[in-house]
Amino acid sequence: MKKLSIFCLCTTIYLSSTAQVKETYYIKEDFSNNSANWLVGKNAGVTMEIINGKYVIENLDGGITSPAKQAIFNPDDDFFISTTAIQLKTSEKASGYGLNFWAKDPQNGYCFTISNGKFSFYTLSDNNLKYLISWTSNPAIKTETNASNKLVVKKDKDNWNFFVNEVQVGTYKAQKGLGLLFGPDVEGNQQVAFDDFVVKKFYVPKLEKIPLCVIENGVLKTIQADYVTDSYDMTATINGKKYTFWYDTPPNIPGYVRKEQWYTNHEAIEFKGMRFVKWGLPKIVAAHDVKKVGEYKSFGVYSDSITVAKKDTIKQIYLPTSVGCEWQMYVAECPSIQLKIDEPSVFAGDTITVTADVTTTKNSKFSWTTSAGIIIKGQGTKSVQIVTVAVPNFMVDITMQITPKLPGCSSAQKTSVRVRPARSRDRQDSRTPRPERQ
Repeated sequence: MKKLSIFCLCTTIYLSSTAQVKETYYIKEDFSNNSANWLVGKNAGVTMEIINGKYVIENLDGGITSPAKQAIFNPDDDFFISTTAIQLKTSEKASGYGLNFWAKDPQNGYCFTISNGKFSFYTLSDNNLKYLISWTSNPAIKTETNASNKLVVKKDKDNWNFFVNEVQVGTYKAQKGLGLLFGPDVEGNQQVAFDDFVVKKFYVPKLEKIPLCVIENGVLKTIQADYVTDSYDMTATINGKKYTFWYDTPPNIPGYVRKEQWYTNHEAIEFKGMRFVKWGLPKIVAAHDVKKVGEYKSFGVYSDSITVAKKDTIKQIYLPTSVGCEWQMYVAECPSIQLKIDEPSVFAGDTITVTADVTTTKNSKFSWTTSAGIIIKGQGTKSVQIVTVAVPNFMVDITMQITPKLPGCSSAQKTSVRVRPARSRDRQDSRTPRPERQ
């Protein structure tokens, strides 16, 4: 007996779920149209048409016809394959009709078929047919003319279970899938109409209770969350609202900075008189390893628990970015200091202006000192005016100190100005220019 089988390689996936069972549909066909491009037409003694919402296959030459679609998933998963079949015409040369599944090609696959009140289950391996369940009678199979029979193959754990009209008629140990093709099957001279062809995977989610680190109403705490190990879904009630999300794509919950514009723009922040900048990527830090030390723009600011306990100067802080104790670390930025003098060389008694070009926070204070001369204006600010005086070595040092001092950073800068005696300017001014030669 020859086998004619034309495979259309395409997959459509639909997702659905109930409270207990989750399902993934790989093929869900009601044949209301041919948008899925099932094979139609007349070819090699076979007629295939979609008529009135049914896929009608008629064998004319005694062969076997199994048009199929591809569904890509693991044969070890629990699955469900079904169709409704109506035998419209039969003959002495008619054989079984039903479901072809886990097929590799026309010569390799599995078939669950019915005929004249009986069912069978067999495998084809390199076109060699082997019955795994021989033809067996069962009253659940309808035999009257134009009777509708619903056929189902359902894998449950280690077994393939076979149903006709919601009645289990047989079972067999689950086999290794030979391929990824599924479709109706018609054997011998007969005409059969198929409807509601479905291939889906289903499972009961495995739930675990796991601890989840969250910020609720400004307080860092650990709550219990429901975690689905198969799909990585997590469900938790935070601030009185229920959220379901993937662990690595948490919802935008109040108290976290990851959606704030200043955060996404990588702006520096000012906290307790110091300037902090982002350091690295967000990372997980356990709740017991951090302690709240204040707030920035209404968001909690945390530092490591040891530093807080020792009351040491805070050199790094953490801002919460996501549930699960994900934090962005910021480190204190050392100030950059440059001093500029309006005149690098002056005479004693001249007034000079010294300006600090420095990156600091708005709470920083500036303390100026000079090795000689008098600061007459600007003490405590970024710019001072100094009246110079003569010194033996002609060089005057000017120092600016920033407070508060950041540990590990240089907070002072020094520059020098050349101060010449005032009398040298007097001599220079009193010189008579030489007359030009005639």
